[in-house]
Amino acid sequence: MKHMFTKKKIVTKNNNVKTKKNVYDLSSNDNITLGGLFSKILLLNGTDTFFGVPSDLNMPILDAMLEAKLDKKVKFIGCRNELNASYMAEGFARTKPFTYCVIGSMVGSLSAANGFANSICEKNPILMIAGGNNSNDILDGKLSHHTLFKGINDQITSFEVFNTLGGKDNTFIINSLKPSGIFNTVTNISNSLVNFNSAYVHIPVNFQKITGQLDFSNCISSQFNHTITDFEQFKFYNIVNDWIKNNYNDDKTELSKLKPVFLFGSAYNHYSKFITLADDNFYNLMNSINAKLFYTMDAKGILDETQENVIGYYWGGITEEYKFKYFEESGAIVYVGVDFSDYNTSGYTSVIPPHFKINCKNIFINNKQNLRLNNIHLSNISKTISYSIEDVLNSNTDIFVETGSSWFYGAHIKLPKGCRYNVSMKYGSIGWCFPASIGNAFANPLRKTICLTGDGAFQCVLQELVTAQTYNVNLTLILINNNVYQIENVLDNEKYNDLPIIDYEAMAKSMKCKSVTTCTVDNFKSTLQKNNLLPGFNIIVLKISDKVIDNLLENWAKLVDKYTLHYP
Repeated sequence: MKHMFTKKKIVTKNNNVKTKKNVYDLSSNDNITLGGLFSKILLLNGTDTFFGVPSDLNMPILDAMLEAKLDKKVKFIGCRNELNASYMAEGFARTKPFTYCVIGSMVGSLSAANGFANSICEKNPILMIAGGNNSNDILDGKLSHHTLFKGINDQITSFEVFNTLGGKDNTFIINSLKPSGIFNTVTNISNSLVNFNSAYVHIPVNFQKITGQLDFSNCISSQFNHTITDFEQFKFYNIVNDWIKNNYNDDKTELSKLKPVFLFGSAYNHYSKFITLADDNFYNLMNSINAKLFYTMDAKGILDETQENVIGYYWGGITEEYKFKYFEESGAIVYVGVDFSDYNTSGYTSVIPPHFKINCKNIFINNKQNLRLNNIHLSNISKTISYSIEDVLNSNTDIFVETGSSWFYGAHIKLPKGCRYNVSMKYGSIGWCFPASIGNAFANPLRKTICLTGDGAFQCVLQELVTAQTYNVNLTLILINNNVYQIENVLDNEKYNDLPIIDYEAMAKSMKCKSVTTCTVDNFKSTLQKNNLLPGFNIIVLKISDKVIDNLLENWAKLVDKYTLHYP
């Protein structure tokens, strides 16, 4: 295969990766199917796994992807539904450059929209490949199945939805038989993914079997070959060191007298799969200026919590009182990569104005909401749950924590160095955690993945027990079973709590899951320590009373609910 070109990447100050355009010679390309092209691009970027749900609208492209005559075969993980497939793809992309989610348009793609939206928020790019109805039906004036039956243009309705979600620069249609047209589309897709933007491509079923001089995979993949050099500027040492030089003339002694406080947010999270953002040089620099370090809850795991100067999380009005004293005594409060929301500020309460901001958004200061709830304490049950999980974590563990009440058990966990922590606090889609953790287990089979979720969220996605067990992924599922939507329970006094009482152990075993254990708080620690050592997929059902409510959750819910219902 002749290597026709290599595009030079330029990382810009707004964190985009641009490429210089050249003139390309496509005439010497080898013959390959369109599906083979997508498979080869995936393989050339260091991964072989993608997700989706088979459909009559995508089987030709799936067949071509799986049957392509390449040095290595790609692996398709068929999921129980399209929503879960998109969640798995996003979880996979948290440690890989990107992956695909292959579904049918409309009934498939609209189901997958939540996972696509979550990947946009978290900047973990996935390519949604949506098989569409036969485009000849539009020309013939015929209605097609899986559409709204309003008219012949219904076929592109889902395209328009994703155009709204992802933006017109990240939404594409392949409806050309010419290699040059396909090349331009795939190049634009690659530009989206290389800039950490998820993309959507609609391919009518009658275009999916295209074969021709389409093997420009090496050319396209050259854009995805991120190197440490590309992202060196985003290392926290370089960011903070430049800030010291520009604002204090590199006078670290003078700066240290101000007792600087740094709050790190999630804006740089997506770079962590390519580089170590907070390395030893960074911590040495922070020690030299006597700095204290905090993180927002959507950025937990971005700092090494074993470091003495890492104090912990900042979470608006439910932040512990002793932490506020560091901010109040500081003459140099610096926010780095902070994106505030009502969730990670507890309803925009006690948001402390910074002296300096570096790559921040939405730093909204409302002096009227300087509310603090100081009755923050841990119940014995909360301590047991959080600390038992903490005891089994190590540098070879990835933990995924579900939206809602599980956040607050996760907040109390002190992470060991190298342990990767994952939440979805921006989009906050309930049910994300279990499929996303399965996706991560496929991406990192040699690491232990732990999923911490509640039964309310789990009931949204429990079908994927079949997927986890079929592939026996290296995953421990901790299912907190209290028979309530606990976070709604706190918000509205049990008015909408109608979860059925389910025997999760019996249900999981009926779905052929082999390692399932039910326990109580009293024997949770010993059960977890034993089961987490087992290879493959393990389930621990932790039964607790619906009256057990973490104090941190209760206070957070009050503040966020008050903010959500505020009037102009």
